[in-house]
Amino acid sequence: MAKSEWTQIRLQRLFDRYNRLYWEGRIPRFTVLARALRGGFLGSCHSAKRRIDINVKAHASDGGIRETMLHEMAHAADRSRKGPSHGIGFWAQIEHLLRCGAPIDPGGSEMPGIALSASSIPKRFPLSRKAVSKAAARSLRPFQHLQLGVVRDEEILGTFEAAGMQGLSWKGALAGIGSQYSFLGIAGKPVSRKASSLIRQGEVAFREGRRLRHEERRIDAVFNAAKAAGRTVTRTIEVT
Repeated sequence: MAKSEWTQIRLQRLFDRYNRLYWEGRIPRFTVLARALRGGFLGSCHSAKRRIDINVKAHASDGGIRETMLHEMAHAADRSRKGPSHGIGFWAQIEHLLRCGAPIDPGGSEMPGIALSASSIPKRFPLSRKAVSKAAARSLRPFQHLQLGVVRDEEILGTFEAAGMQGLSWKGALAGIGSQYSFLGIAGKPVSRKASSLIRQGEVAFREGRRLRHEERRIDAVFNAAKAAGRTVTRTIEVT
């Protein structure tokens, strides 16, 4: 389904309508802004500032925008303020929305390309676990003809490095990648010693990605400055 125009006024009205419909108006007033977000994030919730940002351009449909709004409102309604952002308090709100029949698919996250894992959700939230499992099955359907094996550590470390190059925060990268590969539990803790070791290696890979990003931006700045000054410059890429 095509996406229509979403203004700040329309987003604010959607927040107010969902607040009345699913929370009986108990969520405090949040300002909702249509903003481009770093790393292509779909949305973000800033509880201290009482602000929700929706990356309208990153969505392909109106339904996706509505799902992201509910996702961020679940963060806004989460009063626990303990543990990771997708902790027990957040999933309690998602479970509530699913019981109410809200139009939300909890199988995704704010980070495009990162899927949540049903195993990381407590069993006390059966509707959430079921919905996330279905979303995971849908994402794998196009690859069912392939012989899928165990994901190698190098693949995961490459994902950490890519997150660093995209300019994501370490906290956001760890939460998203940890959920995708199921080595973080609901409390944001490693599920095993191997997971702890992988996180330490992942942080090194992430820092390398950040270093490469800074180096690339530095080269871009030098190149653009020389070009603006009318000097002829040549960019070379060193292949190792």
